[in-house]
Amino acid sequence: MAEMILPLMELFESDKASAWEGHIFQAACAWGRALAEALLQAWDDKLLAQKPRGWRVVGFRERTVLTRFGEVRIRRRLYLDEQGRARFLLDELLGLPPRQLAVSVVVVEKVIEVASEMGYRKTGEILASLTEGALSTMSVWRLLDQVGERALAKEDVEGEAVYKRGERPAQEGEEAPERLYSVRKRTGYGAQSRHRL
Repeated sequence: MAEMILPLMELFESDKASAWEGHIFQAACAWGRALAEALLQAWDDKLLAQKPRGWRVVGFRERTVLTRFGEVRIRRRLYLDEQGRARFLLDELLGLPPRQLAVSVVVVEKVIEVASEMGYRKTGEILASLTEGALSTMSVWRLLDQVGERALAKEDVEGEAVYKRGERPAQEGEEAPERLYSVRKRTGYGAQSRHRL
């Protein structure tokens, strides 16, 4: 703890005493980034021990993830699965979309919450002050665009399941039936029959 306090004391002496909170916030964010990098590296090591049979490691790749305490640089393993497809188990565990702005789930939730109340620029300004300057107005716009695209893609998949394949989505607390059925009146004698959709 002393090794952290001494550099902070030097900052306080060279700056106004009123800036103490900002200095502590910056130091806490730096510590949080270092802790996150160590934790994510440990998770990647654990995933290696649990990788599916037939998968092989072909190297490492780096990626930056935007978190509440700034940008965290992660180095994770690249795998090839049985079909020869490239996979990053750590990205899948964290829910990071491939080839897109990598943002933690907590930051995404906050961006959506704030942006639903005000514009991109104001959202960017507020969140830049809360994420150690890592989230700009343009980043907010790109992030919301990506979230919107994923939501639309999910709706398309769910709509296709219902309207093309006749599957009913499960409601909260219940299991979905395998198929939907319709009841149709026959003309003639007025009997009813069931038909699969």
